[in-house]
Amino acid sequence: MIKTPMVSVIMSVYNDEENVANSIKSILNQTYSNYEFIIMDDGSIDETWKILKTFQTNSNKIKLLKNKKNIGLTRSLNKLLAETQGDYIARQDSDDLSLRGRIESQI
Repeated sequence: MIKTPMVSVIMSVYNDEENVANSIKSILNQTYSNYEFIIMDDGSIDETWKILKTFQTNSNKIKLLKNKKNIGLTRSLNKLLAETQGDYIARQDSDDLSLRGRIESQI
Protein backbone atom coordinates (compact mmCIF):
# COMPACT_ATOMS: atom_id res chain seq x y z
CA MET A 1 0.00 0.00 0.00
CA ILE A 2 1.40 3.39 -1.01
CA LYS A 3 1.23 5.97 1.73
CA THR A 4 -0.45 9.24 0.76
CA PRO A 5 1.75 12.19 1.65
CA MET A 6 0.54 14.48 4.44
CA VAL A 7 2.33 17.48 2.91
CA SER A 8 2.82 18.57 -0.68
CA VAL A 9 5.77 20.90 -1.13
CA ILE A 10 5.46 22.91 -4.33
CA MET A 11 8.09 24.98 -6.07
CA SER A 12 8.15 26.80 -9.37
CA VAL A 13 11.55 27.70 -10.78
CA TYR A 14 12.61 29.82 -13.72
CA ASN A 15 16.26 30.21 -14.75
CA ASP A 16 17.70 29.77 -11.27
CA GLU A 17 20.55 27.34 -11.82
CA GLU A 18 22.61 29.16 -9.18
CA ASN A 19 20.20 28.60 -6.25
CA VAL A 20 17.85 25.73 -7.02
CA ALA A 21 20.13 22.87 -5.91
CA ASN A 22 20.53 24.27 -2.39
CA SER A 23 16.81 24.96 -2.17
CA ILE A 24 15.99 21.38 -3.13
CA LYS A 25 18.56 19.98 -0.69
CA SER A 26 16.99 21.97 2.14
CA ILE A 27 13.65 20.23 1.49
CA LEU A 28 15.13 16.77 0.98
CA ASN A 29 16.96 17.09 4.32
CA GLN A 30 13.80 17.69 6.34
CA THR A 31 13.26 15.85 9.63
CA TYR A 32 9.66 15.17 8.59
CA SER A 33 9.40 12.51 5.90
CA ASN A 34 5.74 12.14 4.85
CA TYR A 35 5.80 14.65 2.00
CA GLU A 36 5.96 14.87 -1.75
CA PHE A 37 7.97 17.52 -3.57
CA ILE A 38 6.48 18.76 -6.83
CA ILE A 39 8.65 21.10 -8.88
CA MET A 40 7.69 23.06 -12.00
CA ASP A 41 10.34 24.27 -14.41
CA ASP A 42 8.62 27.33 -15.86
CA GLY A 43 10.31 27.28 -19.26
CA SER A 44 13.91 27.79 -18.09
CA ILE A 45 16.56 28.24 -20.76
CA ASP A 46 19.58 27.79 -18.47
CA GLU A 47 20.73 24.54 -16.79
CA THR A 48 17.82 24.43 -14.33
CA TRP A 49 16.07 21.45 -15.96
CA LYS A 50 19.28 19.39 -15.97
CA ILE A 51 19.75 20.09 -12.25
CA LEU A 52 16.14 19.14 -11.50
CA LYS A 53 16.44 15.86 -13.41
CA THR A 54 19.56 14.94 -11.42
CA PHE A 55 17.70 15.39 -8.14
CA GLN A 56 14.68 13.47 -9.41
CA THR A 57 16.91 10.54 -10.34
CA ASN A 58 18.16 10.38 -6.75
CA SER A 59 14.89 10.94 -4.86
CA ASN A 60 11.52 9.22 -5.14
CA LYS A 61 9.91 12.21 -3.39
CA ILE A 62 10.38 14.52 -6.39
CA LYS A 63 7.87 14.87 -9.20
CA LEU A 64 8.86 17.19 -12.05
CA LEU A 65 6.67 19.18 -14.39
CA LYS A 66 7.82 21.47 -17.19
CA ASN A 67 6.15 24.33 -19.01
CA LYS A 68 7.18 24.63 -22.66
CA LYS A 69 7.36 28.39 -22.22
CA ASN A 70 7.46 30.73 -19.25
CA ILE A 71 3.92 31.37 -17.98
CA GLY A 72 4.78 33.07 -14.69
CA LEU A 73 4.71 32.16 -11.03
CA THR A 74 0.96 32.39 -10.36
CA ARG A 75 -0.11 30.20 -13.27
CA SER A 76 2.67 27.71 -12.56
CA LEU A 77 1.64 27.45 -8.90
CA ASN A 78 -1.96 26.81 -9.92
CA LYS A 79 -0.79 23.96 -12.16
CA LEU A 80 1.28 22.59 -9.28
CA LEU A 81 -1.67 22.75 -6.89
CA ALA A 82 -3.69 20.59 -9.29
CA GLU A 83 -1.02 17.86 -8.90
CA THR A 84 -0.88 17.74 -5.09
CA GLN A 85 -2.01 14.83 -2.95
CA GLY A 86 -1.17 16.11 0.52
CA ASP A 87 -3.55 17.47 3.12
CA TYR A 88 -1.26 20.48 3.57
CA ILE A 89 0.63 22.63 1.07
CA ALA A 90 4.08 24.06 1.72
CA ARG A 91 5.55 26.62 -0.64
CA GLN A 92 9.23 26.83 -1.48
CA ASP A 93 10.86 29.28 -3.85
CA SER A 94 13.92 28.25 -5.80
CA ASP A 95 16.10 30.61 -3.77
CA ASP A 96 14.63 29.62 -0.36
CA LEU A 97 16.53 27.60 2.21
CA SER A 98 14.34 25.74 4.68
CA LEU A 99 15.57 24.81 8.14
CA ARG A 100 15.69 21.02 8.73
CA GLY A 101 12.69 21.07 11.05
CA ARG A 102 10.53 23.43 9.01
CA ILE A 103 7.87 20.97 7.86
CA GLU A 104 7.78 19.08 11.16
CA SER A 105 7.34 22.33 13.05
CA GLN A 106 4.57 23.50 10.74
CA ILE A 107 2.71 20.19 11.02
